[in-house]
Amino acid sequence: MERILFFVPNLFSGGTETFIMNMYRNIDRTKYQFDFAVHTNKKGVFEEEIEKLGGRIFRFSIKDDKNFIRYGKELNSFFDNHKEYKIVHSCMPSIAWIYLKIAKKHGVNVRIAHSHSAGFDHNFRGILKHINTMFIKNYSNLNLACSNLAGKYMFGNKDFTVVHNAIDINKYVYNGESRNDIRNRLGLDDKIVIGHVGRISKEKNHLFMIELMKRLPNKYVLLCVGSGPDQGKIQKIINEENLSNRIILVGNKLDAYKYYSAFDLFILPSLYEGLPTVAVEAQVSGLKCLLSSNITDEVNINGDVKFIELDIEKWKSNILKMNIERNKADLLSFKSYDIKYEAKVLEKIYESALGDK
Repeated sequence: MERILFFVPNLFSGGTETFIMNMYRNIDRTKYQFDFAVHTNKKGVFEEEIEKLGGRIFRFSIKDDKNFIRYGKELNSFFDNHKEYKIVHSCMPSIAWIYLKIAKKHGVNVRIAHSHSAGFDHNFRGILKHINTMFIKNYSNLNLACSNLAGKYMFGNKDFTVVHNAIDINKYVYNGESRNDIRNRLGLDDKIVIGHVGRISKEKNHLFMIELMKRLPNKYVLLCVGSGPDQGKIQKIINEENLSNRIILVGNKLDAYKYYSAFDLFILPSLYEGLPTVAVEAQVSGLKCLLSSNITDEVNINGDVKFIELDIEKWKSNILKMNIERNKADLLSFKSYDIKYEAKVLEKIYESALGDK
């Protein structure tokens, strides 16, 4: 059995972490066991499950203290004491050049860089992260991406392989019982529920969603599943705009898949994305989807996705005339996003990489 060391910022329920956990649950753990280098002392929601599955968690504090000198020393000490790793899998691009470089120095032969995004925030912090990301390909020797757009963003003209952000397809099929339970509990029986699932952070564009809701009739309610660094700021704006009865933030939910059944349509006005798994999940549930034109059209699997530039009036117009009747998804068309299928793809990538080194 080979142990794969994943480098991640944390083990919260973000998109990248959820992707890794989906793979972990479905990969052949008699062949490959996942361990995690986590870069915060804050405990994540997946940690207990990881330990039950046989994974190990190693903590580094750089996200908390920003001490890069200590981080380098900790990494060198770690790889001195953990010679068992032949593969490191990077899902934390902002400082990947540091740990991939040190892993290379310590003889780790397979160094995977994995792109989950196709853009960055255009502020000082975002630009700095973007510059750091540009050095990854100097130290990785196997490149993966969640989409062609995400691969070209991180690796340019270097070779990469697309591994889809796969899901347990059957969990997202429409369920009337889940719909009734959630809508009754939240008092949404007579509303048209616009759904959004995602991290509450700048790139997901919650400010745009707030402006959109101000212009839609009162029968429309926005239900957001997820949390993030901007949650407090967004909730404050919602309260100040007297929209707390029309924009509902329910936070992170381990049963987030149930909420798709409660939605009537799905929106994702992101500033940038890699390939948003949530849009795949929404289509499996039979929802019509309205997405930002910044998002790759690779995510349009069944034709129920419309891409629109970020113009409030155009979004309002499209929502008002949208047919929200659900379609029954053809699950065969989602095969390449089925976690059981894609876990085998990842196994073969690992097997091939180990055989080449």
